[in-house]
Amino acid sequence: MVVNTDGSCIQGKYGGGGAVRDSQGKVISAFAIPFGQGTSNMDEAATLLFGINWCNNKGFRSVTGETNLLLLTNCIRNKWKTPWTILAFIEEIQ
Repeated sequence: MVVNTDGSCIQGKYGGGGAVRDSQGKVISAFAIPFGQGTSNMDEAATLLFGINWCNNKGFRSVTGETNLLLLTNCIRNKWKTPWTILAFIEEIQ
């Protein structure tokens, strides 16, 4: 499974959406979810975590997460120091 996500943050309120696809690119599920108060980094991390958790809850164990935020990607890969505001998200994603 591949989870493609993107977040949105407007005036301190954030949320995100994404699509879960199989190995052939067929959409299995799509989602959009509000999260509340936060930052643009939090929206990206929370949205990716939501998509990964959705896959795990449906029994999919091999999941690839894709995001357009370089900060998130490099924090997950332990290449960059994770900002404290998204540390809990990164730890759970890992």
